[in-house]
Amino acid sequence: MGGCQSAPERSTSSGGQNDSSPIHAIPEPPRKKLSLGTLRKGYTQHEERPSFQERHASVIAYVQRLEEDRQNYENQLRRPKHNQEEIDNIFSSVLGSVANWNPYDQSARREPPEPHIIPEYIQMLQKKLDEQCRYSSALTTSIAELKAEMGGLRGDVNAKTADIVRLEKKNIEDARTCEAKIARNTASHKVEISRMESSYSNTLQDLEKAHSAKVQQMQRQFDDTSRNARDEHNAEKSRLQNALLTTVDGFKPMADRICRQQLEDLRGSIHALVFGLDNLRQEDPGPLRSQIAMIRNPQNKDYKNALEGCFWSIIFRGMFATPFCSLGEYGDAFMDTWTGLFGKGISYQWPEADTRSETWRYVTLEAIEQDLKSSRPSNLKSSYEANRQSVISSLSSLYSQVSPENKSREIRDVVDKACQLALAFGKQRCRLQVLAPQPGDPIDAKDEDAYFSLNHSSDRVIPEVQLVVKPGLLKVGDGRGGSFGSSVNMSPSAVYLKIVAN
Repeated sequence: MGGCQSAPERSTSSGGQNDSSPIHAIPEPPRKKLSLGTLRKGYTQHEERPSFQERHASVIAYVQRLEEDRQNYENQLRRPKHNQEEIDNIFSSVLGSVANWNPYDQSARREPPEPHIIPEYIQMLQKKLDEQCRYSSALTTSIAELKAEMGGLRGDVNAKTADIVRLEKKNIEDARTCEAKIARNTASHKVEISRMESSYSNTLQDLEKAHSAKVQQMQRQFDDTSRNARDEHNAEKSRLQNALLTTVDGFKPMADRICRQQLEDLRGSIHALVFGLDNLRQEDPGPLRSQIAMIRNPQNKDYKNALEGCFWSIIFRGMFATPFCSLGEYGDAFMDTWTGLFGKGISYQWPEADTRSETWRYVTLEAIEQDLKSSRPSNLKSSYEANRQSVISSLSSLYSQVSPENKSREIRDVVDKACQLALAFGKQRCRLQVLAPQPGDPIDAKDEDAYFSLNHSSDRVIPEVQLVVKPGLLKVGDGRGGSFGSSVNMSPSAVYLKIVAN
């Protein structure tokens, strides 16, 4: 029983010690509980701003760490308090059991504890209580230190909060400054835009005025230039027309009858020279061999036709191939100039007949004729005479091969007629072109004004030139130098047509 009574005293003393423990001896000062939400109220409107997070990220992290530490400390304070209450309940239950134990109470459900166990049990409980008190004392000391640290942290938080408030005010001031600066810049920008628009408008007006003045000046210059050019053109046109009229008035074109008559006169002279041969050597035709080979069953007339064709071939090349060929080497230069100025036509390598090309031709030949008629010597005369002698020499050589007779005077007369006729044709305002078709050229058999055939009546022929005996004469335009789109055959060519092979 004594042991049972001492246990409550211990419990009482232990309880006294517990009441005098540092937990109850140091009153906890009232403090204002702060949370992270409370601290965030000061910078809620700033925490979403990227600029604030970038500039004050360390402050935000520091405040969050303080909140976590405070929560951990509160959880540590709750655990000792809970353990102490549990021990007090157990100890009170044990004391109650010992004090209220009645060994004579038959209704007790539990058996009384062993007397020798109770002191040990009480001693164990006292030991645990002492350990808990020591732990509580150490915990109280830690709490005091933590409170001191919390005080320091609160100071830091207050300082950081003050910094946040200061930064918030600074941000507001900076925002206001920026807004004012933006407003000033906007106003300045509007003023500058207005100034630039005004300057641009003024510059554009000046440019338009300058452009308009320049256009008017250029228009006046163009009008003056056009007027002067038109006046010069009209004056030159009048001069040329007067010169042309003077030339036309002084020129007497050859009538078509005269043209045909002079060509037939030349033809007759050549024909008489050839057909006047009585002893043409048919057994050895010599230079006529290739021509005679083109004629089937040649007769004496065919031999003379072939010889006449050879005469005409020499005369044509020397006098009528071009309007200038009677001039010799100088004629080639004039022909090159003529085709170089006006181009080559589709046929015969002459330029297409028009007013410009034909005017150049007859004006040039008129001047050449004046030079040929003058008494002073010239290279042109020498070239003309050399070509004349060359044609005479070629005809004499050909004639001597087929006949021993001397026909030098007749040949010279023929060449002189050809020279005079070539110059007379070249001076005409129309184009008079002596035509000698080439072997193999197709012809229109129905066009009797262009060709007539010398074949035997029994020959089966095709419309293709085999041999040319006499050239024809083509007239393009009229006698006054117009109507170059029309042409007429004034004299047909005499040809042998190709014979159909058996």
